[in-house]
Amino acid sequence: MSGDEIQRFRAVLFFLGLDQSTTGRAVCSWTLFVFFTAVVPAVETLWSSCETCDEERRHPFHRLVEYGQSAFAAVAFLCLSTIIQKFGLRKVLLLDRIDEYSVEVRRSYEVELNNSFKLLLWILLPCFVVELTHKIWLFRYIYFEFPFHMRDPLFDIFMCAGNVLAWLYKSTVFLFVCVLFRLLCSLQLLRLREYIKLVEGTTDVLVILQEHLRIREQLSIISHRFRVFLVLSIFLITFSQLYSLLVISDSQDTLHFMSAGDLLVCSAVQLSGFVICVYGAVKITHRAQELNSVVTQWHAVVTCNYKPSMYSAEPAQTLQGGSSDLEAPLIPSKRPAQNPMSIEEFYKRESLVNYLQHSKSGISLFGYTLDRGFLYAVFGIELTLTTFILGETLLHE
Repeated sequence: MSGDEIQRFRAVLFFLGLDQSTTGRAVCSWTLFVFFTAVVPAVETLWSSCETCDEERRHPFHRLVEYGQSAFAAVAFLCLSTIIQKFGLRKVLLLDRIDEYSVEVRRSYEVELNNSFKLLLWILLPCFVVELTHKIWLFRYIYFEFPFHMRDPLFDIFMCAGNVLAWLYKSTVFLFVCVLFRLLCSLQLLRLREYIKLVEGTTDVLVILQEHLRIREQLSIISHRFRVFLVLSIFLITFSQLYSLLVISDSQDTLHFMSAGDLLVCSAVQLSGFVICVYGAVKITHRAQELNSVVTQWHAVVTCNYKPSMYSAEPAQTLQGGSSDLEAPLIPSKRPAQNPMSIEEFYKRESLVNYLQHSKSGISLFGYTLDRGFLYAVFGIELTLTTFILGETLLHE
């Protein structure tokens, strides 16, 4: 990846108010963070009034949405700031060793970088349109008793614009960190494809082992740097969704888009970020664990010295074509270049297979691997808690 890509990524950080490369930019970044996540929500929730509103125009979830968005933005901002200040932008993007990768991997990584920005825009644009519509409707009926306990239309317009910008800032910061995590996982997927090609073209056990150790090291680095963000995000999303469900179930008011529209948008942003992170982690973990079957089959192929006509080329072509199907088997498509049959080489390959079978590769949180079992556990917990809250709420009505 060229230096131009780094500069462009830094320009995106500066545009989002996340660039802290210099003292001046760090002060501006923290000022924006405090203003949009603390000052604007505090002013709006403390001094806004809707005394003349009827029941259809009241907004029962206003504070829940504002404080929830601020909490997510704070987690993302603090985690990202800590990571960049500690390791630097180049290491955060895993570009300190990019020269060791093939040209194909570097080019594909640039494509993934551009797609990440597009994904961020595709999520934000429809949510922004809905949120803007809701805020315009909301601020037609509420006013601010600040600072002189009198209604000032200009101040109301200013607060409406500030609230929309605050929502945009908080949502963008949270989603940006989620997209960054997905980008790093995508780089490791590209490396796994190169690893399959390496297994196909060599019988040198040491080369295969060293490359696997490098991939495992990169996965460990990603897990270590983003584990706090992932854990806190999962906790906040679970708490926020369950608390929202409890408030909605206990509410006696008639709910419609104008009274709960921003709650809908807030939930959509949170769940989008959650899906991006979990899908990226589970996908890379699943691919990394499938390397066990690849190397095991490679060991059997080299040992038995099968003919090339007995191999299946279609699964490997599916993988190399970039299929997103997690069920696609990883099978070498061609015969290795050499066929050493010595006992020493056999035991080396056997040791490599045993190592891979007992190593837990993938994204992990404090030793717990994020695989399909993790998805099932999260789904079961969420379903249990949701059912419990609905049961407690509906039975007591």
